[in-house]
Amino acid sequence: INPTISQLDHLFMHSALVEQRLATGDYADVEDVLRCALEAQAFEDDWTEDERCAITTRIQESIAQAERGELIDGDQVRMEMAAMKREWLAQRSTE
Repeated sequence: INPTISQLDHLFMHSALVEQRLATGDYADVEDVLRCALEAQAFEDDWTEDERCAITTRIQESIAQAERGELIDGDQVRMEMAAMKREWLAQRSTE
């Protein structure tokens, strides 16, 4: 099989994305990166219309809160997100 230049460009781009993910230290190896990507894609594919509407509603509510000035400090957000990520990674490692 002789890949086209376009296919090689895409392969290189995807390879760079995998390397970026590995560099974060959050993934054990290439297989782990690909498994997580496929799991995320499957999760997104499984969303129902009701779930999509619920997410849209939450986004609209968040925008309204921001417009009212009901925001939290960026440092606090980063701390909470880091904690959520640690919990998610710990949970994923036990599966």
